Amino acid sequence: VCENLLKNNVYVEKFMEYLKANADLVLKEFSASIIAQLTKHSEGYSQVIKYGNTDVLLTNLACSDPDILNNCLENYEMRDIHSKCLDVLSNVCENHLMLKALQSSGTRALLSYIDNIYDSELRVKALCTVLKLASTSIGRKMLLENEILDQIIPMVVLESMSLCVCQGLVHLIKDSSALCKVIEKGIIDMILTVIKQESRDWETREAAVFLLYEILCRDMHSCEQMVQNGKQEILIDILLDKKNNLPVAVARHLANILGLLSTNETIREKIVKPQLIGALLTCFKERQEDTILLRIAACEAINTLLCMSEARQYLHQVSGMQTIWESITKLKTTLPLFQVIANFVYFAVTADNVLASDLYQMGALKWLLENKALRNELPTWDLALQALFNNFLPLKFAYTGRLDLNDVTDTTFYITRVPIKRDRVMNGYFPILKDLLECTASPNKVVYFVNFEKPIKYTSDDLSNSTYITVNKSSINSTKSDNNSSRRNTSASVKTNDSIPFLNLMCDSYICEYLVRLKLQLQEMDIKFDELRKSIISNSPSVVDKTIVEVMSNIIGVFVCNQMSGPTTNIPCTNHILDLHLSELKLELESCLIPIGYLRVGLYLERALLFKVLADQVGLPSCLVRGEYGRSWVEVALPELSAMPRPLYPSKLLRPNFIVDLMKNPGKLIPINTDEANDYCKNYYSSKY
Repeated sequence: VCENLLKNNVYVEKFMEYLKANADLVLKEFSASIIAQLTKHSEGYSQVIKYGNTDVLLTNLACSDPDILNNCLENYEMRDIHSKCLDVLSNVCENHLMLKALQSSGTRALLSYIDNIYDSELRVKALCTVLKLASTSIGRKMLLENEILDQIIPMVVLESMSLCVCQGLVHLIKDSSALCKVIEKGIIDMILTVIKQESRDWETREAAVFLLYEILCRDMHSCEQMVQNGKQEILIDILLDKKNNLPVAVARHLANILGLLSTNETIREKIVKPQLIGALLTCFKERQEDTILLRIAACEAINTLLCMSEARQYLHQVSGMQTIWESITKLKTTLPLFQVIANFVYFAVTADNVLASDLYQMGALKWLLENKALRNELPTWDLALQALFNNFLPLKFAYTGRLDLNDVTDTTFYITRVPIKRDRVMNGYFPILKDLLECTASPNKVVYFVNFEKPIKYTSDDLSNSTYITVNKSSINSTKSDNNSSRRNTSASVKTNDSIPFLNLMCDSYICEYLVRLKLQLQEMDIKFDELRKSIISNSPSVVDKTIVEVMSNIIGVFVCNQMSGPTTNIPCTNHILDLHLSELKLELESCLIPIGYLRVGLYLERALLFKVLADQVGLPSCLVRGEYGRSWVEVALPELSAMPRPLYPSKLLRPNFIVDLMKNPGKLIPINTDEANDYCKNYYSSKY
């Protein structure tokens, strides 16, 4: 019927004329009702605007005489006309032509109608129509010029008015002066009153929560005041959803608010509590509705909290990281979801290195590599993968077979003696250090690890409150010996007590001694290794001297070979001798974890590893590369600079161009891509990911 009426332009004009004329009330009512239905269609909307004389819609609303209004209200037919006229206005009020028609006196007429009408239903409908004007900039200006804020702010707490007032204020506060005024009027307290009243319907409470979010987004001072008074606890209690009836949309807005509060460092320190983390974790539980937007909002809020140690500790206690990861990765991957997952990986591993190994076990590496097709659409993919590798160097070396110049090893760096295939590394088969210490990983595979930490004496209270991983062993016998030379016997071991944190349990006193002796040699050469190390770690501008690189490479290379050439230089190092040596160490240490400083025999891998970890400690940029068939080597960069003055540049811009010989001619630098270098590496370079 509507389509047939709209095909001919004359019908809308006729119905508008009936409204304008002093016709029968029944005829007016039906005309208004028909126009209200027709304006729901775009064609009817256009024809009403083309009619031009839209003041007719306000004729029966503009009267301010209480007696006339009384008579109108007692006459139910007149009320129906009002209702239909308001429906028509609501449908067409956002059009710019209609806004011009209302600009002169129409807006004042509607506001006057709201003040004088006694029928609650008509009053709410009129208010909704007026506030719909706020969705356009012209409409907002018209309403603010008529001082609508003074009229509607007290209505926020009125049960019948809350919904439309909150929806209208969302648009009105886009004006900065209006935002300041509603804040001065104490709007936040009014909104919180609406939110926490369980008697109100969820649609109204949702509108109030969204209005609060929009206000806090635009005014950080309101965020500070809200947290200062502890009012965020109201939102946390609602989000905990103890009655399991919280709508998804409301939960999403609440998560957005808590995430917004967490972006401010000062506020974040005040609100980080187990209750907050617990409330956000409830957003990841299974629901019947579509919760992808809710989980994205909650994950973004968690991302802002990961920089706080208290938040990470609580997440660890309740297995929150695993809950979040399993919840968001099983959903169908979309670009927004991919973005938040990649951000989650990035923020987690950059905040705490321990989380890098946890995420790897959960399947973060596999997920990133399986979704690498999205790397061209979102740069977050590269950032997340680099962060995972850079904060978990053992994994990077296992997967790529290479540590770059700016990859600085530290305590607890470890590698497997036998390389693990890439697909197995991707699928989570690379051993985690805590699993090795808890003997849940295979004890037959030799793992070399690095620990420059000195032994620490713990009190009983420290041990009881320790968050480190502990290993229960009866004892490990100590048989230190020294033959008054720079090298010790091929056997070495350590003694420790039960349940000591693993950093103290696996203390490597020999590697610490190596470092002291090496630094003394460098000091004699007047090499400022402390400054070099700082420049590598911070990637700050610095000058790298070719001569210093050559001297340090030679000193470290000779030093490494002296420590790993066996008990005597007359017997060449072979795989057989190394296997026997490792068997003795495994027997004495009762572990497959071998501290690198305990090795007295080493081939390509062992020597390259020792060179790399020592070079990192004294500030010499070097690459550790693993090839095939047991071949590994170290690469260094010798810059070719012009005469002084030399420009400053970050050390990360260096590119390796020499290999350090650690087998035949210790300390010799061999140019890369030469026959001699290819013979040393046997052409088995490991490609990068």
